Amino acid sequence: MTEKKEARRDGRRAAGRGTWAGDKPLCRHCSTVAIYAQGRCVGEVRDGVFRKTVRGSVHMLRKPRAWAIDMQSLADAEALGAVRVEITDRETGNVYRASIGELRRYGFIFDRGAGRQVALPLNCWTVAHPAEPVAEQLCLFDAQGVAV
Repeated sequence: MTEKKEARRDGRRAAGRGTWAGDKPLCRHCSTVAIYAQGRCVGEVRDGVFRKTVRGSVHMLRKPRAWAIDMQSLADAEALGAVRVEITDRETGNVYRASIGELRRYGFIFDRGAGRQVALPLNCWTVAHPAEPVAEQLCLFDAQGVAV
């Protein structure tokens, strides 16, 4: 029996991608390890960073304004060596970064029906905004002073 069939039989999700490292699926392109919550891939751990890509209009908490992470997926990421969290909002391109220590120190735990989560208010995240397009001044006159 293949590793994927054994993993499916054991109740672990194979998702038809990559190979298996123990009981953790690897991305087919690199050595990232996928993190699952409630049977779905919610992010990956690579180079000590737990990375998630979300849609801010759907996933950002509104009251209070915060990003939330499932407690079990955070524990899994820590077990794989993650020390930082990076959330990319695919709608704005903003990348929010915080250490797991900050998340545990300043975050709050709640359960609103989707399992236990820890949320960190927006003012505690470091935000990297996408590079804005650089405006270029077009030339109105040529070298002789004639309008182009």
